[in-house]
Amino acid sequence: MGIFSKKDNREFARVDREYMVSYAPKKSSSSNNSLTKNISANGVLIEAKEPLPLNSILYLTLNLPRYGEVILEGQVVWCKKQEDKYHAGIGFFNIDKENQDLILKALSEKH
Repeated sequence: MGIFSKKDNREFARVDREYMVSYAPKKSSSSNNSLTKNISANGVLIEAKEPLPLNSILYLTLNLPRYGEVILEGQVVWCKKQEDKYHAGIGFFNIDKENQDLILKALSEKH
């Protein structure tokens, strides 16, 4: 199976990659730094120190090596406790084609 094999009937397959990401709730001036656990062109799984409220809106800055920062908006679709951290699934919305293409390009590179 290649990295772009689809499962779970997703529009884009998820790829296990760790990228630096900062995120902030829509109405907050402070941000948190974290790592992605997996990512696709329309969503990301991140680690968080605290639970993220379901359906909350986040601003994300994703650092893609060789491509720079990608600024995104996302909505928390799920959040689960994992040992001493939380894993949160974030769905991107209002993502433009340029940012989506950058993510796909970064994911297509050998890691």
